Amino acid sequence: MALVGGMGYLLVTYLLFFIGPFVWPLSTWWPITIYVPLIFIVLAVGHMAGASKQPFGAPLPAWPRILLIGGLSAVILLFPSARIYTGRWPWQVLQALADQKDAYESLREQLDATQGGRAPIVILRALFAPFTFAVLPLGILHWRKLTFFQKILLVATVISTMTFSALRGTTRELADVLVVGSSAFLIGTIRNRSRGNWLRKNWGKVLVGIVLTMAVFGALIGRTQARLGAGAETVCIGSGYVCPDYFSPPYGKMPDSVAYGMGTLTGYLSQGYYGLGLAMQEPFIFIGGIGHSSALLGIYTAVSGSDELSRSTYTYRLRREGWSDEYQWSTMLPWLANDVSFWGVPLLIFILGLAWGKSWRDATDGNDDRAAIFFCIIMMMIFYLPANNQMMQTFDNYATLLTWLFLWLRSRRRAASR
Repeated sequence: MALVGGMGYLLVTYLLFFIGPFVWPLSTWWPITIYVPLIFIVLAVGHMAGASKQPFGAPLPAWPRILLIGGLSAVILLFPSARIYTGRWPWQVLQALADQKDAYESLREQLDATQGGRAPIVILRALFAPFTFAVLPLGILHWRKLTFFQKILLVATVISTMTFSALRGTTRELADVLVVGSSAFLIGTIRNRSRGNWLRKNWGKVLVGIVLTMAVFGALIGRTQARLGAGAETVCIGSGYVCPDYFSPPYGKMPDSVAYGMGTLTGYLSQGYYGLGLAMQEPFIFIGGIGHSSALLGIYTAVSGSDELSRSTYTYRLRREGWSDEYQWSTMLPWLANDVSFWGVPLLIFILGLAWGKSWRDATDGNDDRAAIFFCIIMMMIFYLPANNQMMQTFDNYATLLTWLFLWLRSRRRAASR
């Protein structure tokens, strides 16, 4: 089920690239028509290989403490984070929702104004990120065991995430909640499976999930257009040369709101493939093993005083093509290729698929909560694969990835030895 859901989503984003309203002025199409399907096949094969292995798992008796620390830190850190990153306090969320364009511009101004001065809050967020990330999956998996206070913490964590999203004028956090929540729910239903038709037993929950998914995508479209402002339906991306064509079939026959919504959805989910096509026309430059992460590149620049490595990455070099890495996406693949070249990326994707399959098997048949949390992280990486290497771009995401990878592998090793 995880394989069907993950690969189905990737195929939808890939299909939108071809049938969406945008006109992609690529001169070379083989990276999209050959390389991307190859990557998808390698990812699926890796998952099947990992899921075929014997499951291992062990209980996580500390889950109530993890939930407590994560929930409290999510609420407490919201206040300094909101002030430093957006210039607003959490209670000003309605003001931000009323003008998402202003909220996004305020975010960019604050990032420039606090450059070099955000280290304390960045460190705090990175330290507590593994706890805050775990709150939602642990809360869903152990919902029937939660006390009233623990349920309040779970809800408060989700509200804090959505509040921060609105204050920033971004929609990424809403997508994060949807991906992590649905991934944990899927694990929970498989753990509690019994004889009989699964869909018939869970149709109500599936219906709720579909409604929530539609609501998130509706908010994504609405808030994106609100952020872009008047005339958002005709906005081009890149340096203004990648534009939607709303006059050719079938979009010319659609209601304007539907056509514009498809344009927004396509721009969000599929623009990375265009950046990938541009990047694969560039020569390979080794970035020293840190090119996969802008966070690591930032540390190197701060320590060395040189931004030569950052300027040598595929994504940075695309600025010459009018495809700036500050605003546009190029999929996860160029980020990985910075360190191993595009020839080496399929191997990394196979390893990702292997971890995806093994964590799924350990989380479901092994009842391992560590594996469940790491599976949610992998699902996040797959969700953002058409855009960027999201789980390695910020210190808090990278800390979450490394922490739960270590905890899962250690638990797996101990279970296997027994």
